[in-house]
Amino acid sequence: MLISLNIGLTFIRAVFYCACAIVGGKRMFNKLSNSVIHSKMKFFDKNPTGRIINRLADDVAEVDGYVPFTCHVFMENIAFAIG
Repeated sequence: MLISLNIGLTFIRAVFYCACAIVGGKRMFNKLSNSVIHSKMKFFDKNPTGRIINRLADDVAEVDGYVPFTCHVFMENIAFAIG
């Protein structure tokens, strides 16, 4: 019974981990895209296109790495507390 419970909780944790990664990345990408698209032309005059794209790519990569790890640690701590 404990082995089945452990497998079930591991599966739930993995699904939650993936869901956090996908939803967090999608939300951030949408917000970043909307803010860049609705920026004033003065912003684009001051910043080169390459710098804007590089900054957005770095931010998205950071969220894609940080949010899932935080969700993983959260679920692990809940499992430890229940155990």
